Amino acid sequence: MKKLWKILKAILKVIGIVFATLSALLLLAVILLQLTEKGGDVGSWRSSEIRENYESEYKKAMKALPNPAQRLDIPTSFGTVRVYIWPGDDPEHKYPLLLLPGRASGVPMWSENLPGLISQRTVLALDALGDSGLSEQTKKISNSQEQAEWLKQTLDALPFEKVHLVGHSFGGWSAANFASRYPDQVASLILLEPVFTFQGIHPSFYIKAIPSMIPFLPKRMKEAMLRELGGGAEINPDDPVGMMIAAATSGYVSKLPLPDQITTIQMESWLMPVYVAMAAKSPLHDAYAAEKTARDHVKDLTIKVWQEATHSLPMEAAEEIDQEILKFTTDVEKR
Repeated sequence: MKKLWKILKAILKVIGIVFATLSALLLLAVILLQLTEKGGDVGSWRSSEIRENYESEYKKAMKALPNPAQRLDIPTSFGTVRVYIWPGDDPEHKYPLLLLPGRASGVPMWSENLPGLISQRTVLALDALGDSGLSEQTKKISNSQEQAEWLKQTLDALPFEKVHLVGHSFGGWSAANFASRYPDQVASLILLEPVFTFQGIHPSFYIKAIPSMIPFLPKRMKEAMLRELGGGAEINPDDPVGMMIAAATSGYVSKLPLPDQITTIQMESWLMPVYVAMAAKSPLHDAYAAEKTARDHVKDLTIKVWQEATHSLPMEAAEEIDQEILKFTTDVEKR
């Protein structure tokens, strides 16, 4: 019986290695496909028609947000960054929130969160450079340092000493990456389902994600993949944010490098208060393993695993997430 168990474990190990290798090769194929498309070293749209369609969906999605008081296009060494500002109703709060979106999402992804957040605090939100949105990349972004550098240049152009940095998904990684390099500008770090931070992405996700990035596959198939990756919700044709994300996923060719996994040394260097929200039903990573990593390595940590949530946590539990963020940042400023 023991011999049979050893053989079974060996077989499972080989299957795991083959699966991981296949996942890596498929991901590499997609990356190479994107890197060899037109646009050189910077992100670009597959055609002017696709870009026009996306911008139309973006404008529709922005109408679901409260009207921003300011719309800025801030020049950086890597391109122009689109930033929106909503002044909060409570002037006693010292630092604003800065929202960093997930991949292919842009500022409109925060439509469910903004009304609650701006009821108490000034909010800034931007479209990430090198991704879909209205920011314009003009120079190659080669590594994690440069990913942080364009964000620093953006913050330096704004009249705020520090911000409470909030990021979802890839925006969570971007926030963690920035906080590791420029901690003096971060009042607190708020990570909502961050990727490449406390856990790597599950290999199966790469395989599932590939159809959504191939332009010639049927729309129905790509939407089915996006639905599964997002947690199972249907893409509603009447939902402008969902339609905008679908248009961005298949229409924009990003040339950003794959994020470097946040190291435990970086986590241990964070002296600012950190809030983390993980989703138990996320298809990207193991929320409980991520929770353990965070507890083991982050000094000043508040963390919660949302039992019924998927990777779309900020949208699925908008009111609760808003309340958590506002309470956390208020408590931080009372210290």
